[in-house]
Amino acid sequence: APDHSKYHQLEWTVDYLERQISCWGTPYEVVRVFLPPGKYYTNSLVLNGKVLVPIEGGLPADAAALDAYRSAMPGYEVIGIPSLTDPWPNQWVSHDALHCRTKELVDPEMLYVGHRPLLDRPATAGGFRVEAEVIAHSGASLLAGQPQLRWRTSGAWNAVAMTHLPGDRYEGWIPAQPAGTRIQYFVHAEDASGRSESHPYVGAPGAHSFVVNTLGTDVRAVSTRDVGPVEFLLDAGPANAGRPYLLLGTTSGTKPGLQLPGGLTLTLNRDAFMGHVRENANTPSFRGFAGTLDVNGRAIARMDLSGAALPAQPGESMYFAFLTAAPFGFVSNAIEVRILD
Repeated sequence: APDHSKYHQLEWTVDYLERQISCWGTPYEVVRVFLPPGKYYTNSLVLNGKVLVPIEGGLPADAAALDAYRSAMPGYEVIGIPSLTDPWPNQWVSHDALHCRTKELVDPEMLYVGHRPLLDRPATAGGFRVEAEVIAHSGASLLAGQPQLRWRTSGAWNAVAMTHLPGDRYEGWIPAQPAGTRIQYFVHAEDASGRSESHPYVGAPGAHSFVVNTLGTDVRAVSTRDVGPVEFLLDAGPANAGRPYLLLGTTSGTKPGLQLPGGLTLTLNRDAFMGHVRENANTPSFRGFAGTLDVNGRAIARMDLSGAALPAQPGESMYFAFLTAAPFGFVSNAIEVRILD
């Protein structure tokens, strides 16, 4: 609340975090928990699939805070830990609660599973490739058939044994699915020490998900400090094999869009950036932005604005979509790439 003693400090922190890029190439999502004056709900501890939240005990705000954690962290067991009534240091206070008074211990023989989640994208020739790093720090062997890629579009989970790559890397493939399909998946591993881990940590209840579309990227944000390559995957389907295509961009949003002959709408608004992209298609800044789709109706493009003036300010967005031409016959979905600090 604005009357909270740390309101402005917390809002500054929110603003800072929302302008950063995660290691997954996406903006951070800031989840707000209502914090009455003197309360401490964010001084929580996440440990072993549980979220331990300090609460007053009996306040309506307690239940709202626990619900906020459950909504943001599906699959985790959220537990409220009431404050004692004794004076500090026994009771919780705003600057000294559960997280401040605890210390987790690492498992030196952990089974580690690392993975960068897939973002909304079209399929490649083999479907959707999922790569993970799996390390049994105990020295124990992985069990036969491990690790597994578990995926579904609905109903029961499919399990696929992942293939060992050089080092500690593994890959598995999700078969191609129709555009518009939402796919859920997670990586699971077990070793001979009895350890079992997943990515994401809680496995199925918090599974990664993405939507199959006709245009995708490997990131959803670029930084003003690092505007390195952004790869675009284009898929207009086999019916458009061999047709010319043009990938365009805008910084002016997606509605009402650009009306094309034949009743098609490219969901990008015309602006100076669109003209710049079109004029510079296939230069080092916009490689593969114009060309011919392959025998499967697919193409790959790459944008690299390193050393170039950005088309928008931090906090604003670029939007991209592609079309087939001669004649116009196909338009893709639009995707957003945010510009952050």
